[in-house]
Amino acid sequence: MYSFLFLPSHCKVLRLMLCILLGMLCTSGYAQKEKRFILYDSHDGLSNNNVHSITRTADGLVWLGTQDGLCSFDGNQFKLYKHNESDSNSISDQFVLFIEEDKKNNLWIGTRSGLNYFNRKSRRFKRFYMDEKEKHVFQSSYDYFLVQQDNKLILKNEGLILLDAAANTKKILQPGNSKVIDWLVMPDYSGWSFNSDHKVYYFKDTRKKENVVAGKHSIPVASKIVFRQLVINDSIIVLHNLYALDSIYFFNKKNHSIYKKTAVPKRSVDIIRNGNNLLLCNANGLFEKNIFSNEDWLPVRSTPFNGLPSSGFLTAYPDKENNLWLGTAGAGLVVNNPNFELFTTVPTSIPNERINAVAVSQNTLYAGTYSGVYRIKNLAAATALQFEPFFPGKFISAITTDQQNNIWAAELQAGIFVLSPSGKIIRTVALPEPQVKKTILNLASDETGRILISTSNGFFVAGPGNGMAIRRVDTPGSQKLINHYVMSSFLDNRKQVWLAGYHGIDVLNEKLLPQRSFKSFRDDESFLQRSIITSITQDKEDAMWIATIRNGVYRYAGGQYTHYTNADGLSSDIAYNIICDNNNRIWVCTSAGLNVFDVKEKTFRSIPAFDGISKIAFSLGPVARYNNKLIFGASGKLLIADAGKYIIKEEKLDAFISDVKINGQSIDIPGNQLATMPDNKLIQFEFAYTPGFHSGNIIYQYRMQGIDSNWITLTPGASSISYTGLPYKKLEMQVRAAGAVNALKNAKVFSLFIKASPPFFKTVWFIILAAIVLMACGFIVWSLYNKRKFRQQLQALKMEKELHKERSRIGRDLHGNIGAYTSALIAGLNRIKPADELQHRSITDLKDYGSSIMGLLRETIWMLNAEELTVTAFADRFINYAMRINKNYPEIDFSFEEKISTDKKLQPAIMLHLFRILQEALQNACKHSEAGKIIIAIHSNETLEFMITDNGKGFDGNAARDHYGIDNMKDRAADAG
Repeated sequence: MYSFLFLPSHCKVLRLMLCILLGMLCTSGYAQKEKRFILYDSHDGLSNNNVHSITRTADGLVWLGTQDGLCSFDGNQFKLYKHNESDSNSISDQFVLFIEEDKKNNLWIGTRSGLNYFNRKSRRFKRFYMDEKEKHVFQSSYDYFLVQQDNKLILKNEGLILLDAAANTKKILQPGNSKVIDWLVMPDYSGWSFNSDHKVYYFKDTRKKENVVAGKHSIPVASKIVFRQLVINDSIIVLHNLYALDSIYFFNKKNHSIYKKTAVPKRSVDIIRNGNNLLLCNANGLFEKNIFSNEDWLPVRSTPFNGLPSSGFLTAYPDKENNLWLGTAGAGLVVNNPNFELFTTVPTSIPNERINAVAVSQNTLYAGTYSGVYRIKNLAAATALQFEPFFPGKFISAITTDQQNNIWAAELQAGIFVLSPSGKIIRTVALPEPQVKKTILNLASDETGRILISTSNGFFVAGPGNGMAIRRVDTPGSQKLINHYVMSSFLDNRKQVWLAGYHGIDVLNEKLLPQRSFKSFRDDESFLQRSIITSITQDKEDAMWIATIRNGVYRYAGGQYTHYTNADGLSSDIAYNIICDNNNRIWVCTSAGLNVFDVKEKTFRSIPAFDGISKIAFSLGPVARYNNKLIFGASGKLLIADAGKYIIKEEKLDAFISDVKINGQSIDIPGNQLATMPDNKLIQFEFAYTPGFHSGNIIYQYRMQGIDSNWITLTPGASSISYTGLPYKKLEMQVRAAGAVNALKNAKVFSLFIKASPPFFKTVWFIILAAIVLMACGFIVWSLYNKRKFRQQLQALKMEKELHKERSRIGRDLHGNIGAYTSALIAGLNRIKPADELQHRSITDLKDYGSSIMGLLRETIWMLNAEELTVTAFADRFINYAMRINKNYPEIDFSFEEKISTDKKLQPAIMLHLFRILQEALQNACKHSEAGKIIIAIHSNETLEFMITDNGKGFDGNAARDHYGIDNMKDRAADAG
């Protein structure tokens, strides 16, 4: 009790003033401690705005149990797991009530209908029910359980039930007992039972029956109560069942007794430890109290500036990084990150209005927008900041302050207004050459009192002295600047002015005389390659840092430069503004976010949205420094960063393969082993990383050992690849991840070993078996062929023998009959005595005919009796025949030509046809050609040729009709083949 409350009555006024002062101090103290929260709801990807359970796993992911499924959150996006009636490996119910992680990083999930064990690697759920009847009941809720250090689960259900997911078994540890109110079980299986006689029984191992009476309790015994347990430290555990009781109980493990109970506000649903405080989730809001004091619960107030909902809290979870996660009924997920206190956003008076310029003077911030100049007074105040109109109604493109704390505000394509701190117009300033339209893009003041003016058509300076008259720096007759479109200016430690523009950089000395330039509109004139220079700053080592549109950031020192791009961690190569903080760290605004240079790693790191700067679209130009804070203008808001307190986390990313789909179906990859089958035509790999909530880009590299010889880099944000038609051999999919391409070479490699099985007809055993079968079939076919050929040969031999026998018979018949008669005819003619010369010639002709018949008969019998005959023997026989014919035609000169290199064998039938054809041809030549010479040629090499040529009169074969000799020759040739 404060003594001033007992002042005399005549001091009532003083007493009132002191009360007001005390209230102001209390309010101020509370405001300084006020935390800022951000909200994630269904618009951000959360499946449902009712969040009943939260936990954060060892890999950094946050898991959320909602009324419409299980969600995981990596700081950027939500991933949803929902019940699927047709998939027994999906979660048993949409309504998730409780989540716990085991030592294998798998999850136990209690739902409205069933208990689930979620294998993180296989992404499959296994369902458990204490009673098989629960499978057919709409509500069999599992809203609390205890995960033991051996990954087994204890459920409180009358007694204690032990569930082993690996063995898929359940066991009763302690049977139900009407004398037991509830159990307290630790992860090592030690525990206590609270009995209706107000005694506490200690079990060294709840898996056994042995126990001792150890202490006492004051828990009501009217009905059975299932407590949840909150571990405070090695000694103290808070027991609570906020649905049944309006009090919590403090249990001391060392003396095995409940030593205190504390009332809680009605309609409370969950309680956690948050630092040295207990935080209570209640339908009417959040309440907080010190763990070890007896003071009452104090409400955690919701204000328009801290982002905290006013009511409807269902659960809370503090993680190891001191983030506080809150689940609500209807509002979604609410989170406080300690880094939120380092980044303050102030919304513009007009929603989504772009801030074009900022300046700070005497603890007041001025911002130029398209609707005028606004200010924030008392910038150092810890209470909520907000804009107030200062100079409305003008489109302000640039702003700065001078040494008299006056505000210089440039109106678009007009002049400059010089304003007093009260907002009064002191004067207006017009730029020279009014006929040329100029947009003032940047205003800056230097320590000499000059105002540096960057415009779209030249660089100007105002003052000092002479009424702050404005003059163009680049005047005719002086050395020309390369930039006419000047984006901004920067005064370095040597009092040189650096101008950033469309065509590069101009460097001016203290007197604003051009010293040198760096051209950026060509590739071959400086290190700046085809870029627009937007902003320049200098670090404490005198190195110049240059922001560009298109090529990221350059560091220039001692005539050497270093180039930083998206590959070096920048969120984008489009850099708007650049500035150095008091810790000598470079901060860059890009089109994709805010970045800070990690001096240790020599790379840029993106400030994550989870640190409190989500959904900020930065603008060109507006950047300022205030004490050790940096101020950035954006669309719709102002960002104030307490840069000096920001700590860059040292993060090493571990990539892994989170999902493998074969032909569109997810499959398990136990032990990082994958066996594929021949029909696995399309294989997709999904990559992920740990820990979650990484700040900045995530860049993956992969290669398939056995296919890819080099690492393949995915674009930032890409996390999946696919292969079609893997070769049939052992392969190894490797993946690694980092925040920048240059850091990938040192990243840890994750490997998935793949055995691509060929179709059965391409396996070695099948090929060997097929070869054996083929050889066997070949042998069988060869045997059958030989047998058939042998039978054909036997048949041919038999037929040949029959033919030979028949030919012999015919020959004997010809010789015995025709031959005998012909011989008798010749003998008879020899006995006839011709009466005159005419008869003598006639008898001689008849004898010649008889002799010819006998000759032909002998030739025929010879050929019928011959089995095979060579070409040489056949030729000799035909030449003998031709010589006999020649005797009848002495006027014709016969000549013979033999060229036999291959002595082929001829079958009897062929010989007979061939002999008759040659015989007919020779007879026709002798009788009809009126030739004086006949040449008989026989050639045998690859082919067999018989030619009979003469020098006679010849004839037209097409005109010859009714010549049966020629037709007979054709028929014989066809029969001979």
